[in-house]
Amino acid sequence: MDGLTFLKTYVPLFDGVAGETLERMLDHAGTRCLSLPRGEYLLRAGDAASDLIIIQSGRLSVYRDRLLMRHLEAGDVAGVATLYGDSDISETDLKASRAARALLIPREAVIRAIRQDSVLAENYIRFLSSRVRYLNQVVRRLSGPDTTARLARFLLERAYTQGNPFPLNAEGAARALAMGRASLYRALDTLQHLGCVEKNKRIIRIINMDQLRDLAN
Repeated sequence: MDGLTFLKTYVPLFDGVAGETLERMLDHAGTRCLSLPRGEYLLRAGDAASDLIIIQSGRLSVYRDRLLMRHLEAGDVAGVATLYGDSDISETDLKASRAARALLIPREAVIRAIRQDSVLAENYIRFLSSRVRYLNQVVRRLSGPDTTARLARFLLERAYTQGNPFPLNAEGAARALAMGRASLYRALDTLQHLGCVEKNKRIIRIINMDQLRDLAN
């Protein structure tokens, strides 16, 4: 499938955008495709990063401080929020968890397209608005005063984004939840004692989703 058809068919950010607009982005001198074998990094935290990244196939995983944040698959995009940012430095690692292919479009080409195509501008605003709503929901889930409830919300969020079971980095999770590792382990022990989860080394499996949701509320 050619790049133009893929953008128009599988990438919501470009839904309804004129073909001429997309062709100009694809024809930009800096636009390129990368193929990544499993385990290879597209970006590491601290790298220069100013491209819009579009996943064409496979899966890329996003990590912050070694904590898995989310997976990106065909049709997903990365780098949207930084197009108008004041820094070109990546704050996350982007690693191929399956062999992947990605399209990279330079920032200047995307910004020019946004200025020229009102549909793309509206799509861009809509995308950012959806991310803000999602992040607000995450903050609400993680802001409860009880450590066990906060951990329950965190584990439900991880199961939703990563699947069940999933790996848990205790240090990264404690940092994300703004609690000490001892508090995290006590809350995890409580959830295991209640029969909500089971832990095998660094792998967490939720075994009673309904009860975990009740504790999270």
